[in-house]
Amino acid sequence: MNSARISITSRLLRSAPVYSGMSLTTDDFAEFIGGDPDDNEEVPFRDALTELAVDVEVDSVEAVRDVRERI
Repeated sequence: MNSARISITSRLLRSAPVYSGMSLTTDDFAEFIGGDPDDNEEVPFRDALTELAVDVEVDSVEAVRDVRERI
């Protein structure tokens, strides 16, 4: 029985995947991190996000009632 375990283990070790050493570098993302010509980089990031923000007021009780009515 021990020889069967050793045989199975040795087959698993021989067929185990080997780390190929591949990795990602910043060069791989160069095309995605380029500047946007329409972007005004003089505006601080926080202010730019504030310009995009939307205030949403939701009556949670009414929203729950609406969902229950649909079900």
